[in-house]
Order: sequence, then C-alpha cells, then structure tokens
Amino acid sequence: MTEVEGEKVKKEHEPITWACFVVLLIASAAVLGNYVNDNFVQDTNVYAADGCTVVVNYTGAYYNYYGEDGAVVFDTSYYDIASDSSILKANEFVLNDEDEYGTISFTLGTTTTYLSDFMNATVGHHAGETVTVCIPAKDAYVAPDTVQTADSSVDQTAPLATTITAADFKGLYGYDLTGTAVVTTAYGWNAVATFDNATNLVYLSYQVEAGQQYTAYDGDFGTVITEVNSVSDNSVSYTMSVTKCVATGNVNSDGTYEIEMIQLDFGGSNVMYITAVDNVSSPGSFEYKDVDEKYNVALYFTISIVSVSEDD
Repeated sequence: MTEVEGEKVKKEHEPITWACFVVLLIASAAVLGNYVNDNFVQDTNVYAADGCTVVVNYTGAYYNYYGEDGAVVFDTSYYDIASDSSILKANEFVLNDEDEYGTISFTLGTTTTYLSDFMNATVGHHAGETVTVCIPAKDAYVAPDTVQTADSSVDQTAPLATTITAADFKGLYGYDLTGTAVVTTAYGWNAVATFDNATNLVYLSYQVEAGQQYTAYDGDFGTVITEVNSVSDNSVSYTMSVTKCVATGNVNSDGTYEIEMIQLDFGGSNVMYITAVDNVSSPGSFEYKDVDEKYNVALYFTISIVSVSEDD
C-alpha cells in the first residue's frame, strides 16, 4: 500500500471512530444518569401514605423544636448535632460513636418500632420536605405517674451511710473504684467510698455537718441547694430548694410552673427529676418524678424526609 492510499484509508476511518466515540459517550451518560436518578435524586411525586416506606433524619427535643428557644435535645440521627457541645442536651443524653448515627426507615401502617405520631407526621409529604410534630405526653413515652411534691421548708431524711453496686458507682463517677476515695454525692456533700471486693459493693459514708449548705446541682438548668439541719448517728435531716431554674413558659394544671428538668442521681434506681416549681423567682415547693426523663413529657420532633417509596 502506498503512502497516499494509507492516508486515504485513515481519513475514511476517522468519521467512523468519532461516531463510535459519540455513541459510547451518549450511552455512558445515559447509564450515569440512571444511576444518579436511582441513587441520589428522589421522586418528589410520591407522597407518604399507608404502605409506603419512608426514610428520614430527625431531631427530638423537650419543650420546643430543635433550634428554637428553650429546646433541649434528647435524641437525633445527626452526629453533628449530637457531638456539638454548644447545643443544649437532656440529662440522659449519651453521645454514641459516629457510625451509630444516620437515617432510620419505617413502613407506614406496619412498623411499630417508633411512636405512631412520629411516623404519621410524614403522611402526605414527599422527599425533601421537613415536617414538625409535637407529641403530647399522653401519646409519647408513658409510665406510671410518680410525681411527688417537696417543700423547701419541710425536712427530709437521708441515711448517714448507704451501699451501691460497683457498676452503679462507675455510672455515677465514671471510674472503677479499687480502694477508698472521697466523692461528692448528689446531695452536694462528700462521702468516703470504700470498695468491698468480696461483695462487689461500694459503701458510702457521708461526711456532712449540721448547719451547712451544699450545692447538689449547679448547671444549665438551674441550682439546687441542700441545707443540713441536723445529723444523728444514722441519719441526716435536710431541706432542699431550687433556684435559678429555667421556666419553659408552661403552667401545669395544679398551678405549678414547668421547668427544664434537673436530674439528681443518687445511684442505682434512685434518681430524681425536678420538673416544676411553685415559684420561679424564689425557693418554695417543687415537684419531681423518679421515672426516666423521657417519660410523661411532650416531645417535639423535627423530621427531614429523605425518601418515600411505594411497595412494588
């Protein structure tokens, strides 16, 4: 083949090569488009209804919706929110590993894992929408009513010594006790803690003086002061008052003022959540419960819908 003939064949093949390249490019674009559409672009024409599977992100708070005044986050699917120390968290909030956060999914009318009002809030909405729902206490996490009233002018009594498990001690103070240590109790006064290896128990002997005031709690939700009136051989007589509390703006049916809950953890199952006061501006009586923080309280959810799919 002469040089001229070779050049002629080359020129004849070039249009064919370019045509094949264009076809391949178009086919690749189509495949990529389908992949993106299937995996990243959600169909906003599908509205959540009975039988649909819904994927969401969410943040749950007490007292108000996340981002609003007074909101206290108790749960979220966002690690960025969970790990942000500037965002006020509930007493029982626990920061988990990052890989434990992410979307959740449920099938409307079938799934029973989550609160029904939470799931039903997505009905009639599509991917890309954000909805809010306030679930009343009676429809949220419900437990027997354990609310009690304490008067700051009436003496209460605590034993001068008590015993808790080693596991409860670690839960309270964050470390395993191997010998003896001085710790600050939920009452505000100190105790000498002694570990008994034979029983795996920790004995707490309170170090408390009559006529003294102790700070039981001083944090984001207020201050709790314990005033010791007398100390006998086996008990402590004291009064407890709540100051600088954060009122939510809600007034209970008995006329008390709801406050952002204050937790006092005495170890084991002996936990007190102060929930209301009779006077926001000065110490008086207060109400408390001994069930977990999330029970018998209204819940405010902000829900971002990621996808909605119908059953095939």
